[in-house]
Amino acid sequence: MEPKAEQEPTWITLAGDKDEIDLFLVCDTTGSMGTYLPALKASLRQVFLVAKLLFHGRLMVHIVSYKDYCDGNGLLSTVSRRTSRNDAIVKFVDDLKPTGGGDFPEAVKTALNHVIMTVDDIRATVSATSRALVFLYTDAPPHHQTTRSNNQSREIEAIQDNPKYRGGHDWFQLQRTLQDLGIPVYTFHSPTRDYLSPSFYAAMGPTVILPQLSSTIITEATMGLLLQLMAQTFEVTIGSNFARSAFTHKGEPFDQSF
Repeated sequence: MEPKAEQEPTWITLAGDKDEIDLFLVCDTTGSMGTYLPALKASLRQVFLVAKLLFHGRLMVHIVSYKDYCDGNGLLSTVSRRTSRNDAIVKFVDDLKPTGGGDFPEAVKTALNHVIMTVDDIRATVSATSRALVFLYTDAPPHHQTTRSNNQSREIEAIQDNPKYRGGHDWFQLQRTLQDLGIPVYTFHSPTRDYLSPSFYAAMGPTVILPQLSSTIITEATMGLLLQLMAQTFEVTIGSNFARSAFTHKGEPFDQSF
């Protein structure tokens, strides 16, 4: 399986859509994110500021921090512009710390099920036509039999026990549920020489392997994609050439229509 880079296209256009748009910034905040997270925090603050100033309340930012099932109450923490003040969101970001994790894979399936549950609630109680999308920041794969998952059985049990987690614990079932709900997932993966982890996310949706971990790089990648999706211009200032990583198996591109 070899990665091939190609120019990032326009994946969806939300310009002109009068409905509110829920942007979920889903962040792995385990101990291995020690280098990634400080740069990411600076980027999240800028995303929140742009959402506030440029989109005039149409873009509702949610931040979902996830760890793993060995981390007790720290497994999942969230904040949402739908329920919290601006200063509470800024404080939430400032308080994020790279701790916990345990094994290599993390509880990203739980985080994505939380997104599905939240969107279901918004569409049931606020607006049946609301739009949602996910920006996912990670350096590790989901729990899976191929990823040395010490906490896999605990996550499976927890997801099965929560009827609102209807995305399930199977990666492709989760992908199908998000697809059926019209929730695209864009992943920003840390630099890596092993493409096992990014290949999981490539099956979920467009995946960018960051060339390096700096607040400038992460902010540029995030804002470039966000503004492109919102049909806004964005001028590259540091000469980075971001490209989507395309994965093939036996010469065939990954099929995202499972």
